[in-house]
Amino acid sequence: MTSLCRHCFRYLCVAFGLAVLFPSASGADAETQPTEPSFVDLQHDRLSDWILRPAEGINRYFREAFTRDEDKESRLIQRFYGDRLSAEEVRGTYITISPILTIHEKEDVNVDVDFSARLRLRQIHDRLRIFADSRDPDHDILEGVFSPQYRRELEEDERDAGAAGLIYMITERADRSLSLSSGLRYRRGVSPKIRLRGTLDYPFAAWNARVAQSAFWDRQTGFGEKTELSFRRSFLEIGRFGSTSAATWSETSQGVDWGQFLSCSAHFSPRKSLALKTGIRGHTHPSTVPQQYAIRIPYRQRIFRDWLFIELEPGADFLRENDYRFTPLMNITLDIVLGSFGSD
Repeated sequence: MTSLCRHCFRYLCVAFGLAVLFPSASGADAETQPTEPSFVDLQHDRLSDWILRPAEGINRYFREAFTRDEDKESRLIQRFYGDRLSAEEVRGTYITISPILTIHEKEDVNVDVDFSARLRLRQIHDRLRIFADSRDPDHDILEGVFSPQYRRELEEDERDAGAAGLIYMITERADRSLSLSSGLRYRRGVSPKIRLRGTLDYPFAAWNARVAQSAFWDRQTGFGEKTELSFRRSFLEIGRFGSTSAATWSETSQGVDWGQFLSCSAHFSPRKSLALKTGIRGHTHPSTVPQQYAIRIPYRQRIFRDWLFIELEPGADFLRENDYRFTPLMNITLDIVLGSFGSD
């Protein structure tokens, strides 16, 4: 009888331990069961698969061509927060498409479309990236401020163009990086381009400072260089302040093109954010004079899942050609993300 009691007690202990370690499937399913996907979700998943399959095919092709190692397939995801990543910072495979509608006092309505594509070739080498952008950032000194007038000036000087190519990270550390890129610029014809870019990060107190230096050459605009100095810090757990100074010299620039950009944003929830942006740009030839002052107040909201966003951005320009008169405008941007994205 005593032996039987000991066996029963032992079985009860084992059963209790299993119940603690492995909770009931019904309870777990009730907590983690996802919502039923809608028709829009299914169509988005199909488009994302359509983007990822060719990218992974290119990845496998290069891997088989250059190496025999069977690298473990990595998860290529990147959550989209509205901040454009540079080609060196890519961590996933995705495409963003951004139609932009601008209502301007003098020009009525202006329509533009930006896009950005990123692919990190982890299966070949962790230092290789493929990128494609509708705008070449080397000639844009006010990347954080969308201005149709400024883009027209860049187009007239043949400095506004898309860019696509391959980047190799020579050095990639937490506080510094050095990359070499080779690709094409495209707008009015196709031109080969080479760029060497280095960055250095220096945190101090609550701030993070970054110095970036680029040297580039392409057949249309010749040689050039761009220097950037930026400062970032967070505050009150929901806010972020940023400052960027940039200067670009090239064979087609007006002396040195210079610009200063300030931003202050607050994220009230994972769905909504509000910011204040100001910028100034100018050149040094034939004289050092500001060409434009700009102010923007963008309100950004996620309108469906985590891949569809809308941004309403009222603002104003003060242009030298208009004697710095107040010129109001409204930018309406729809951001669509295709591909794999999410928290790292």
